[in-house]
Amino acid sequence: MVKGLKTKENRWFKVASADPSVNSERGRSKLRRILIVCTLLAVLMLTLSGCMATSTFYTARTLDQGKFAPGFGADDIFVKSTDNSVTVSKGSPFVPSFLFAYGLPLRLEADARFVIPRLLEVSLRDQINPRSFELFDFSPDITFGDLFGGYTYLRYGTSLSKDIGSFEPYIHYSY
Repeated sequence: MVKGLKTKENRWFKVASADPSVNSERGRSKLRRILIVCTLLAVLMLTLSGCMATSTFYTARTLDQGKFAPGFGADDIFVKSTDNSVTVSKGSPFVPSFLFAYGLPLRLEADARFVIPRLLEVSLRDQINPRSFELFDFSPDITFGDLFGGYTYLRYGTSLSKDIGSFEPYIHYSY
């Protein structure tokens, strides 16, 4: 490659450039695209969800064996639409929740989530692909919940994520 020659990034592979400003522009452009996609996904999630829980956001990569991870969130962030007008639910706009996760052998992870004062959930997740697999992480999960004074439920879901440096976008769907 001729020194100082600026080239564009091909869709399928990167073409190296001798000019450091070209590489810097590529990095900023890629980061900008990632931020735009993540913002659009967040807006889409908030628009389509009736009841959102921030303490259930997690990637497909499970914790390593023996690792412990506490967390907290805001659950029941509730926006509903009636007669084409948007209203926020009565009472508190959210309730606090706490999450405790622990890494088990064989890429398993056990989680417990407590939403004050009315819900306890326990779940088990399994990272299907080995940690050495670099394209993406995939994990199914099963969750048992007890709504105090109400009912119990069992649900299952899947997560798919990709670690990109210190940023890890993911998709999680519960059935």
